[in-house]
Formats: sequence, structure tokens, C-alpha cells
Amino acid sequence: MMRIPPKTARVFSVLAVLVLASCSNEVSFKIEPLNQQTAQSELRERGISIPDSYLLVAMDKMLPPGAGGASYTGAFDSPTPIAPILIDGTPASTQPTACSVLTHDRFPQKWFDIGLDCHTMSDVRLGGGRPLNSSVIMVTIVSGVLPTGKARVYFLAAGN
Repeated sequence: MMRIPPKTARVFSVLAVLVLASCSNEVSFKIEPLNQQTAQSELRERGISIPDSYLLVAMDKMLPPGAGGASYTGAFDSPTPIAPILIDGTPASTQPTACSVLTHDRFPQKWFDIGLDCHTMSDVRLGGGRPLNSSVIMVTIVSGVLPTGKARVYFLAAGN
């Protein structure tokens, strides 16, 4: 009997879910709004540390149908300078980005619903990373300084 390495099995599982999902016109996720304490706790369990100086704007936990890890999407307000989100204890890498990159087809609608508008922000940055040994396959972060002088950090942790 051939043994499939766990990482390969996980990739096959994700691909199988994607293939099955593509057979349907709609995949419905169960969406649970989270408060600040729950969001920080659940993300910490997945290797992602949100600074205590951040204040939650909104965060949804999205549970896929059947098997698979939850995804998290939302935003935090932050004083400036922006303290980095830590992934496995290391600051998430972000780079300056152009507004033309931040389009509706590339980022969660939730972000736009809660105010993502690159043209009203300065010092706009894009980045992220991937926690090791986690049900999260990718973290995406967009941050910028609002006209009020506070910063806003948009956050997505994609589950597998």
C-alpha cells in the first residue's frame, strides 16, 4: 500500500473540494461575526498575533461546508505607526502598493463594505505570509493611513 505524505494529502483534499465546489454555481459558507477577543484568540491559535493596540472594526469567521479550515476576514484600526501583525512570531512583510492593485475581483468584498478606499488612504501597503503548522494557507494584509491620522489594517486569513 502506497503512503501519501500528509502535506500531499492536504493538497489533494483542497483540490478535491475545489473541484466539487466548481460543479456547483454557489458554495455557501457559514459566516460568524467575531468580537475582538474571540478574533485575536482564534487567530493566535493559528500562529497569527494581532497587536493589542489594534481595535476591531469588523471580523467574520467563514466556515466552509464539509471539511476544511475556517477563513477570517475583516479590519482593525491602529494608531500610527502601524505595529506589524506577527505570523509565527515574525512581522508580516508588507510593501508599498498602487491603488490599481486593490480591485474588487482580487480582495474580499467585506473589505470594501467596511470602507477600503485606497484613494483616501496614504502609505498604502500590501503583504502577508503563511503560518507553518496551521489550518491557514495564506494571510493577506492591506494597510494604510486614513485622513483622520489613524491607520486601518484589512486582514484575510484563508483556511484550507
